Amino acid sequence: MEFLKKWYVKTGLIILGALLVTAILIFIDEKETGEVIFSATVPGNLGEPQSVSINLKASELTHVLDLEPDIDSGWGDPDVYMIVNLYSPEGKNLVSVDQDTLWGSNVDIESSSSRIYTKKLTFEAKVDGDYTVETTVLTDHVEKVYIKIGQRIE
Repeated sequence: MEFLKKWYVKTGLIILGALLVTAILIFIDEKETGEVIFSATVPGNLGEPQSVSINLKASELTHVLDLEPDIDSGWGDPDVYMIVNLYSPEGKNLVSVDQDTLWGSNVDIESSSSRIYTKKLTFEAKVDGDYTVETTVLTDHVEKVYIKIGQRIE
């Protein structure tokens, strides 16, 4: 057991543990989002609506709209507000996030000041056609917004 008391063994075990936790978190995230079928990045221009379209086939699978605002480096963990809408080919609003929704909830208020800005919102693609994601950044310091759409099997 003297071997386990060596500093380099302890360091190695800590690194191995961190890698294992990272792998588990990646696995959980991929399971939650499903197979990514579309990704794009739009600029975070303050107050300017940005939109992207994706052609989806009708499917019984659950679709996941995964959004993540990218904060300019050097600004810490600011409160972020965005308006988000996802429209079907017929113009029906499938996903809506209003201007009062805070992005960047704390992981653990007592132990961490780091925020998670990602939101995953589910929707169904009932018809074939072009679906439109529209984002409007309402907060300074958002450089760009990452948009992904995944399909997952329930």
